[in-house]
Amino acid sequence: MSGKRWWFARIGRAGGMAFAVLAAVGMVAVQTARAEPGPSAVFHGRTDARVRFTGDWMPVVAPDKTLGRYAERSDAKGASVELDFCGTTVGLVHQAGGLGWEWGVILPETGRALGLAEVRIDGGAPVVIDTSRGGRTLLAKGLPAGRHRVTVTNLGASRDPGGSGTIVVKGFWVDAEEIPDDTARRAWLVADAVRGGEGWRARAAELAAAVKTADDLKRLEGLAAASREMEAAAEKLRRLTAEPPMSPMVERERRYWTPNRDTQAYLARLAALRKEADAPLAKADAFRYDEANRAAFTDVMTELQRCAERIDAFFQKEVRQLPPILFFTGAPLRSGAAPNHIWQSQPLNNAWGCSIRTWEPAHPDRPAKVLFEEANSAIFDLNLSYDARTVFFSMRRDRAQCWQIYEMNVDGTGLRQITSGPHYNVSPVPLPDGRLAFISSRTPGTHTVCQSGPSTHVYVMNRDGADVRRLSANTLSDFGLDIMADGRLLFTRWEYVDVTLTYRQSLWTQRPDGCQLLLWFGNTILDPATFWQAREIPGRYAAVCTFTSHHHTPHGAIGLVSNRNGPEAPRGTGFRWITREFPANLDLDTFWAYRDPYPVYENRYLISYGGGGPQRFRIYLLDDMDNQAPIYEDPATSCFAPQPLRPRPVPTRLETTYAANPAVFPLPAAPPGQPTATNVPLGRLMLTDVYQGMGPEVARGQVTSIRIMEQMPKTVDRTWNFVMDQGPLMSASTYYAKRVWGYAPVEADGSAYFEAPALKELYLQACDAEGREVRRMTSVLQLMPGETLSCVGCHESRQSVAAASNTVPLATQRAPTPLTLPEWGNAGVLDYNRVVQPVLDRHCVKCHQGTDPPKGVLLTGDFTRFFNMSYDHLVTRTRSEEASRAHYTGRAAEKPMVQSLHLLYGIVKPFAPFGSGSFVSRLPEFLQKAHCQTNIPAADRRRIYEWIDAMIPYYPTSDYARMEAKSNRDKWAHPDRKELLPWFTERFAPVYNRRCAACHGEAKGDLGLANPQQWSWLNLTRPAWSPALNAHLAKSAGGRGISAKDFMFRDSNDPDYQAMLAAITEGGKKAYEVPEADMPGFINRSQHRAFVYRPVAVKLDTLAGRGRKTASHCCGSDSVEAMTDGIVPAKSCDNLPRFSWYPRKGSVEWVQVDFPAPAPVSKVSVFWFSDRPTGGGCDTPQSWRLLYRHDNEWRPVEQPSGFDVASDRFNDGIFTRVTTTALRIEAQLKKDWSGGISEWRVE
Repeated sequence: MSGKRWWFARIGRAGGMAFAVLAAVGMVAVQTARAEPGPSAVFHGRTDARVRFTGDWMPVVAPDKTLGRYAERSDAKGASVELDFCGTTVGLVHQAGGLGWEWGVILPETGRALGLAEVRIDGGAPVVIDTSRGGRTLLAKGLPAGRHRVTVTNLGASRDPGGSGTIVVKGFWVDAEEIPDDTARRAWLVADAVRGGEGWRARAAELAAAVKTADDLKRLEGLAAASREMEAAAEKLRRLTAEPPMSPMVERERRYWTPNRDTQAYLARLAALRKEADAPLAKADAFRYDEANRAAFTDVMTELQRCAERIDAFFQKEVRQLPPILFFTGAPLRSGAAPNHIWQSQPLNNAWGCSIRTWEPAHPDRPAKVLFEEANSAIFDLNLSYDARTVFFSMRRDRAQCWQIYEMNVDGTGLRQITSGPHYNVSPVPLPDGRLAFISSRTPGTHTVCQSGPSTHVYVMNRDGADVRRLSANTLSDFGLDIMADGRLLFTRWEYVDVTLTYRQSLWTQRPDGCQLLLWFGNTILDPATFWQAREIPGRYAAVCTFTSHHHTPHGAIGLVSNRNGPEAPRGTGFRWITREFPANLDLDTFWAYRDPYPVYENRYLISYGGGGPQRFRIYLLDDMDNQAPIYEDPATSCFAPQPLRPRPVPTRLETTYAANPAVFPLPAAPPGQPTATNVPLGRLMLTDVYQGMGPEVARGQVTSIRIMEQMPKTVDRTWNFVMDQGPLMSASTYYAKRVWGYAPVEADGSAYFEAPALKELYLQACDAEGREVRRMTSVLQLMPGETLSCVGCHESRQSVAAASNTVPLATQRAPTPLTLPEWGNAGVLDYNRVVQPVLDRHCVKCHQGTDPPKGVLLTGDFTRFFNMSYDHLVTRTRSEEASRAHYTGRAAEKPMVQSLHLLYGIVKPFAPFGSGSFVSRLPEFLQKAHCQTNIPAADRRRIYEWIDAMIPYYPTSDYARMEAKSNRDKWAHPDRKELLPWFTERFAPVYNRRCAACHGEAKGDLGLANPQQWSWLNLTRPAWSPALNAHLAKSAGGRGISAKDFMFRDSNDPDYQAMLAAITEGGKKAYEVPEADMPGFINRSQHRAFVYRPVAVKLDTLAGRGRKTASHCCGSDSVEAMTDGIVPAKSCDNLPRFSWYPRKGSVEWVQVDFPAPAPVSKVSVFWFSDRPTGGGCDTPQSWRLLYRHDNEWRPVEQPSGFDVASDRFNDGIFTRVTTTALRIEAQLKKDWSGGISEWRVE
């Protein structure tokens, strides 16, 4: 044993599972038992006062079925957590497995096992547990009944090689199950549940130890009840905080921020109040309860209550000193994602109605003054002019589809609409020169890539709505606009350059002329996913904002952000939570949370808060320490966007900085990626030294050029019959078409100076002499026409300033490098079939073709189901996605054939040098002479590198020809329907299922062959070369000769071989009849598939329209009122206002209309809603009937006829005339389908 002393925990049993001592770390055995707490167990979560965390811990989202959403994470050796408890058994609830449990992201450490922790009970001998196992680990069992302390300490190490030193604690559970006497056992569990400080816990243990009878137990339960009562009285005192939790951000801010006199006075008052609360709290914690001396208990309670009243009075006084407040009211808006909130949001429960009000906190007895009110409208946001005389706000008036911007005097007069047209316009921000900045969806031909909606961009316009100018080329969305004191616009930007779809909604700044688009904070932050509603705090180098998720309605926590410590500084250094109620967010739905922070003083903010009572939003005052005080509420509605009704300083006026009449670049046509020729305005980029920020891995001289890449906007709306989360499909990895604009040489000193296209979403790649990407910029840059933008280095902070030097960068001593497209033309668009495939045709296809290619690898340009043969074989068949993730996380040393990191689970941190693209792909190795037996020209190799470094795009455009087929690219399907064509379902599939399904799975449903690796088994260009035919064709017959379970085609005359060949041949002919965007002869049929701006509803005075509509259920984004809005779709799948029962499926549902007075009716007409053809979840019902109200009961109509369930038309239902006050449609929904109604008429 080499002198080692071994420690073993007592082996007990929990839930039938014995402890197992499996390994040893150092001198301590590792205990890895998983146990489920018994039904009587008491749980203690992270917020329990008896659970004390010491050292570096951070709240994270790690849900537990018992303890809720949140846990505490420690990455630091020595951090500990302890619990004082009463009982005989204690266990730890923790996250198990490895790092990277968060949805939608992959990190370099993803999969690394969670770490080891040392456990001590009452300071005794240590035992080590492995937190990567189980999730519920029994720490001790069979302890003497009584008080105990358990301490869990992070050892900063893992049991597994390459594991992490991270532990994630959710809480503890305590039990007393070994005590045989039921009364005694219950006593210790009651004692463990006692609240309060040391005095309460000590007294509880004394009473528990003395319990013999039911009366004894009753006395203990009385103590527990009293402890809860006193703890409730002490809660307000405990919550009172005079200082923010210490962090590097707080510590550093104290060095550069001197609070003004008002702030200092507030902090002094708060500190005095905190000190005043300490004495009664100490008395409450030390109190030893005696039921015989109730008066002593009452005295302490009275002292606590009086202190709580003084705290209330303190904050009420602070509220009364506030200036008048401007705000708006209405139902909260519900949406599916923060960046889509502008165009996706709908009033909750379809509760329309809004108002703009002012209120004076100094006179709480006076009602709010209503400046504006409409029962049929909703407001999105509002802002106030600098002189506090004008209110600017965005509103959907009369239930219009789009938000429009209005202005009004603060006395309620002079209402005027500023914007109009079929686009969303929100977030009006007055500029110092009298214009308005705002957010709009008016940019033509731009859509979000993973949702059905338009992109939204920063614009400016005159006060009257004229001279509108776009400032943003974002392919996704800008939102949450405001202005800073220095005149720059501050807003949230959703973008991704080959990174995760979910966790990049960061803060950016831009001058009002569009120049100097710069990251302000947060582009590599995982939690929060979105920094929203940021407002600069006057007098303080920080902003207050809402921390929220990517998905769901953008409500969450309130926090502070500062880039003083760098634009990517971590939690506690660059940003910190203020509100503790939602301590982490990740991608949670926190609807009834916080929003709308507005600085009213340096450390106090007006906010809207959805808690504190029945579900509606109220106005609160919040300070830096999370002290909150209610200001105003309306018992009938919610209140939003509070701000002081007082003048404020006008920001600095920034003049236009870019040159007039900029040069343009004549971009040639190259269909389908670049349908027409156009002139693109130019700007210029100046890079001081590419090696600054690059890292020591890159030696000077290795980077010879800068590649200019563009992510091209999506021209059509998202479709939902998707493949690989894309609709339409673009590639197996990136969601974008990409364009190479050319290269700029890097001088010997690392400088570069070059032209680049303006108003394009660009990113740069530092390349070596071969054109291989050394490092990729995983964020964007943008130029305005005529703008010259400079930066210090590559991956250097955009805030950085070049070091003082007497040397002038070499690149600036010449004219900028002219923009020059790649030699292969095609307007720079990386069209796989026009740019990459010709290289393979010249150098690879001579071997990798036919019926028996080497290792079965086909590199021809023959078309497959969604791509072509070479793309499928290089990407899908090699499992490049799986291999890329394994390589990125260090789980595998072998590189993928081509790097493919799908954005649905993308990275959040930038790639390391030589850590992306062609340098981490094996394909370049096959371009060497050793494999090809010839030298491939450098220009051809460069094409391959460009494609890999662009994250392997395939389609050059988001336009498509297949209107309803899967992902709008499925060449096996009918171009105008979802179904696969008969050649596959009736001729190929039956033979395949009989001969191949036993090994390869059955062909069925709309997937046909479910495994993506099987999609290339059918060659639609040269059917006889299909791997489905040749893999098991005998070698003697020209096939690969792979035998499987005695199955082999001896020759091509086999009837099944011929049947499959004939089916594939027919499929190829059908595919070429409607060429897709990767095929010759492609004709774009998706011109009208942009986001649908709905026509304005016609206010028809109809019987159904006048009635009140209700339903068994209505989807949150739909409306019962839409059934009678007069908008009749052309098809049942049209994206127009509708009612639906979604997501209810297969059930019997109803919708009814109540008439204002009894009315004679004999006919109804229903236009059913069904988005099934476009991949949605609604279809026409299986059947329906009509009922009418008679004497407060529902009766079926008599002699019904019609009542069809056809799509794309009205379905009449005729019946015997009846006079009634209400009609009800009762629909039987199809199994696995929901349903809805686009329009309902009653005659």
